[in-house]
Amino acid sequence: MADSKLVQIKVDSDRLEAWDKFHSENPEFDDRSDLVRKSVERTISTDNKQEESKDSIGRAEALEQFERLEGILNELEREVSLVQEDIVTEDTMDDIVLQRSFQSTKRVLKNAGIIGDENDSE
Repeated sequence: MADSKLVQIKVDSDRLEAWDKFHSENPEFDDRSDLVRKSVERTISTDNKQEESKDSIGRAEALEQFERLEGILNELEREVSLVQEDIVTEDTMDDIVLQRSFQSTKRVLKNAGIIGDENDSE
């Protein structure tokens, strides 16, 4: 710690005794200052991990919603495509009606014996 600063804090004697007891039971800490430094760092690290976890959950939920909306959009596009295929222009409708009228008239004339099978070009 080349550029270290001295930080002084005040704590109740009961709290200080609890810290000293914890330090004596946990040899991973060199001294009381080391206990405070590492405890603060762990708290900060834990808070950051919790925030990252919340961000990950938020991103996952957003992705799930996006995928759901994408599915709905794809379904709508398919439906619109089917409707577009079913749409018949006025000219096409006239042709269909004319052709069916012709076929119906031809059938009636055949049944009446007015025309024979040799005229079945359509």
